[in-house]
Amino acid sequence: MADPEKPRETSAESPPPEEAARPAPRKKKAAKSKGEAKAAEAPKPIPGAGTPEGRKLREALRAAEVGDHVRLRRLTRELEEAPDPAVREAAAELAERVAIDPVQVVVFLACAAVLATIAYVWVV
Repeated sequence: MADPEKPRETSAESPPPEEAARPAPRKKKAAKSKGEAKAAEAPKPIPGAGTPEGRKLREALRAAEVGDHVRLRRLTRELEEAPDPAVREAAAELAERVAIDPVQVVVFLACAAVLATIAYVWVV
């Protein structure tokens, strides 16, 4: 048995047990995360600044940020008649973002048809 008073011999190649148990220090990341990269980009100016249409467009953008699609659709419909073409284009782009995808409608109807067929076969 080893003598408890005698220090334990270690080779020069292996670290002492206290150092071996410590995790290696982490390296710092050099690349920026996606959030930092987006924050570094300058936001595009909102068209129609200082006009009632610009105010409605800002309200529509805020509705899009919080997920109020009903309000967003109502405001973009009102902005379709705006005199400023840049405001009309921005409103059309916002409305396009929340429009219903026709592929989703087709997939939903196909799934409903499959479900109805399975239910019909199972019951009859």
